[in-house]
This record gives sequence, structure tokens and C-alpha cells, in this order.
Amino acid sequence: MRNHNYLTTFLNHFRGVLKIYTFIDKTRSPTLRATLVNKTYSLNLISNMIATLLFILKALLAMTKALYRYIIPKSKKSVNGETVLVTGAGDGIGKEVALIYASAGATVVCIDINAEANEETIRTIANLGYAKAYAYTCDVSDYQQVVFIINKIEQEVGNVTILVNNAGILFGNPFCELSATEIEKMIQVNLMSHFWVCISIRIKCINCSYSSDRKGNITVDVEKQLRPHSFRGIHFYYHINALFCSVFGVKICSSRIYRRTTKRTGIK
Repeated sequence: MRNHNYLTTFLNHFRGVLKIYTFIDKTRSPTLRATLVNKTYSLNLISNMIATLLFILKALLAMTKALYRYIIPKSKKSVNGETVLVTGAGDGIGKEVALIYASAGATVVCIDINAEANEETIRTIANLGYAKAYAYTCDVSDYQQVVFIINKIEQEVGNVTILVNNAGILFGNPFCELSATEIEKMIQVNLMSHFWVCISIRIKCINCSYSSDRKGNITVDVEKQLRPHSFRGIHFYYHINALFCSVFGVKICSSRIYRRTTKRTGIK
């Protein structure tokens, strides 16, 4: 929103200056024209000096805050007693995230499509003597499976208070060599699964907040897109976050992937 306000202020200032210069050009008196030019130049100079001063003050304030937080860092929030759901917990980053939360005293719920790898994560947590963990096998790209598993988790474990949407897949072939099935699967797992899990968890958290004093917290990467977001002068709100994600995906596909894959062929 700040960027949007700055842009609006700049455009209004630019239009005002343009109107002044248009008026000066239409002025027939050389003396009056020279006077107006001098006054306009002085106003612009003062405006630029004020803008520069404000920028310096903001920079000093930001550096002061950064220095303060470096000396006195924020206290870490305790997750002891929280119920953490981690998708893609069978290996890699998801497994490490599950271990970190378990070591901090949280009850960890691991979801992965690979049942064997998921169970191995649970065994590792148990062998380290951490809090109890649960394993559930689920294809997070399937909305019906996600809804079923979330309901099952709620019945067997309890309400999820922290969500880490980590599941993702990657095929190593170049873009032009990927099959339609592989591309569709990557989109389903890396993008759509975030919506399916997020929607299900948010519904449960909302129901939980109505029935008790404890409200659920969602900590998830895609949640950033659910807040008002400014992108090149366009303001996005909650009700069009799905549109933003889809359009941004098209932008990345067209501007980066196509450019890199067709660069050597001379196609523009």
C-alpha cells in the first residue's frame, strides 16, 4: 500500500509541474514567463530537498531499528504444546523442519505421499526422544484426500495450530522436454496443494476459534499471497489471491522459462 501511495503522490506532483510548464509556455509576456520559470525551479528544488531529507531520515530510522534488533533480538516464540502439520516430511527440508519442531516440544504431524519415508521420519523423532509424532500418507495434490486426512488428523490428534506447507516436486528435464503429465503434476503439487491444505486448515482454525479461546495459527509460505500485496502499482486483496498466483505463474513461465529455453535457438 505504501508503494501505491508513493506512486500516486509522484504522479500528482508530476501532473502539477506539467500544468505549470504548460501555463508558462502559453504566457506571452517574457518578464512574467521568466518569473514563473524561476519560481517553478525554486519550488522543484525545495521539493527535491525535502524528499531527499525524508529519505535520509527513513534510512537512519531503518538502520537504528536494525542495530537495536541486532543488540536486543526478538525473543523466540515457544512452540511447546503446539500441533504442527508438515507436508512433504518424508525427506529433505520437510524432514528437517519436522525434527526442529519436535525438538522444540511441538507435536508434529507428518504428511507425505511416500509412506515408508514418512514412517522413517517418525522413527527418527522417536529415537531422539522428542515429543510424539504422527504419520499420515496423502497425495496433497488431491483435494478430496487432503480434506479426508485433515478431518482424520482433527479426530485422532487434535486441531492443527501451525501449518508448514513444504511439499513440492521437481523433474530435472529441461522445460521443453517435460511431458504434459509432469508439468501438470508439478503445478498440482507445488501450487494447488498449498490452496487445498490451506483452505482445509483455515476452516478448522476458524471453527476452533468459535468453539474455544485458543485460535489456530497458520505459518505457511503461500500465506504471504493471502495478504494485501502491492505488485508494480497493482493492489491485490484477499478475494483475488488465486488470480495473483495464476497470473504470476504465467509471467514467470513466459518471461523466464521461455527466454532461457529459446535463447540459443534465436526465437524471441
